[in-house]
Amino acid sequence: MKREDIVKYSLGIITVFFAYLISAISFKNGKPTCNNYIINVYLYLAISLLLLGILSNYIPWEKSQIHPLLLFVFTIIFVILISLQNDFQKDTTQVVYSHIYYALFVLFISGTFWIYIKSPEFKPYINSTILIVSLIFVFMSMLVYTYPDFFIGTYNQVMSGLLIALLTIIFVELFNIFFTKNYAFSSTHKIISYIVILVFSLFISYDTARVFTLAEKCRNYPNYPKSSISFFLDVINLFSRIISLQSR
Repeated sequence: MKREDIVKYSLGIITVFFAYLISAISFKNGKPTCNNYIINVYLYLAISLLLLGILSNYIPWEKSQIHPLLLFVFTIIFVILISLQNDFQKDTTQVVYSHIYYALFVLFISGTFWIYIKSPEFKPYINSTILIVSLIFVFMSMLVYTYPDFFIGTYNQVMSGLLIALLTIIFVELFNIFFTKNYAFSSTHKIISYIVILVFSLFISYDTARVFTLAEKCRNYPNYPKSSISFFLDVINLFSRIISLQSR
């Protein structure tokens, strides 16, 4: 059996396993439960990353006639739709919609993410990037487990600062993309990439603090797709920046 086939079947089996864990742990009587809230968020993060890997790798996006910009627009639309939902839902209809939105979000983002999986430029760095991102995620999460009161107490102030920093970075990058020659290979791009890595590393910590708070508040049906999407975006942004830095 070829190595690619082994990887494909392994991803499929692991994804099915996590789907089983979600059905057994995250749901009770067919409805999402507040029990093991934090673990459930991590389970949703894990299965969404697995699905992203499968969809990015095994759907021939590079041959698709769909323009990447259109896929990006749909990705943003579903991020907004998920973000507008409540953290805790009232009925099973809302639960179904949140999962549909989340599945479509993962599908459309895979249509732009495939380049990091299939491109010869990035392929040699996939494993090392996964390792680095995993270490950052574990370290920044463990900080919150060690000092929960600090992160929960400073959540509003720091998150406001991080959002301002992120908007500033987006503006600066757009400016440089249009007005700086060979920006992707410039020292400015490298510096901004390190700043982005720092920002999203901090986002991991404060998104973890938010999950702690939601776990305490949970009474009705928790919206796990919404709770996990922040982590998902943190990981994806870290992955794309780190692998781009390594490939330069």
